Amino acid sequence: MPGEIRRLYFADGVTTTPAEFVIFSRKTSVVLSAETSKTITLVGFPDARDMIWQLKKPAADNFEQIDCTITTPSATSVVLDFGGFSKTGTFILLGV
Repeated sequence: MPGEIRRLYFADGVTTTPAEFVIFSRKTSVVLSAETSKTITLVGFPDARDMIWQLKKPAADNFEQIDCTITTPSATSVVLDFGGFSKTGTFILLGV
């Protein structure tokens, strides 16, 4: 298959195959109403602290990334902080 990854090589000489990787991502909709910060409680997600988080606008806005500080104080919550600026609208919170 074109573009298929068959083997990865790391600088220390370790070789691995794609079957050894588990790839997962989760996303949820976030509605903000002139908020400067928001805590999102996650249901059905893996441990939030093990994921990399990104906040994006929806497809109609070309999935533009939103600049904010994202922290994970627990396994089931993500906190968005907009640095004192308020945000309004519907966004996508993506965890990888």
